Amino acid sequence: MPRRALALAVVLALAGCGEEDGRPSAQQPQLPRALAATCARLAAESRVPALCPPPAARDPSGPRDRRLEVVHEDLDPDPCAYVVNVQQPDHDLAGARPAHVVLGGSCAGLPLGRPGTRWAVDPLASLRAVATPPLQSGQTPDQVTLRRPVVLRRLRVRGQPGMLLQFDARPPGGLHGGHVGLAWNEGGHGYLLSVHYATAPERRRPRADEVAALQRFAATLAPTRG
Repeated sequence: MPRRALALAVVLALAGCGEEDGRPSAQQPQLPRALAATCARLAAESRVPALCPPPAARDPSGPRDRRLEVVHEDLDPDPCAYVVNVQQPDHDLAGARPAHVVLGGSCAGLPLGRPGTRWAVDPLASLRAVATPPLQSGQTPDQVTLRRPVVLRRLRVRGQPGMLLQFDARPPGGLHGGHVGLAWNEGGHGYLLSVHYATAPERRRPRADEVAALQRFAATLAPTRG
């Protein structure tokens, strides 16, 4: 192939790298400025270092129903755990950017599961990764099947051994329903990060670009000072 034709082929190939399966590649979430204040409060009140993204210079732009908001500053107000819930008003309008982000941390480390199995973590120490579906009429708590995420594979997260998790679809998947997540241990503490991309179908395996975007997002996290 002539050199000029080869160069053109390379350019065209690179131009197509921004999409996968005809969809725009997964992007980082546009987080609200209010998250910085949330992280500062966590850092002051929690015994586990709160890992948070850099403070946003401005709030997300675009339609309000597609803007991420801090819905819950801490769903587990325990000094040894935190779970921050950030999502947009219309959860189903997910696209290249996540429509829902959950950040969690615990004083104790998290167990690393075996690929292809359900994560065998204590539900009370799982940072809400293990969901308890609501009781149906006539059911007792011991009759409810806990919904545990699947360990897709082991991988490095922020230079530490970790796991790639896939959560069951909503609503039985709970807070993390339909998400793809990372769990890892750092500095003797356990951390969980999960995001929700395109909603259909929620049971599909995450694409390579979504996993890469999630790992890049995890790499931006840093301990917040109170």
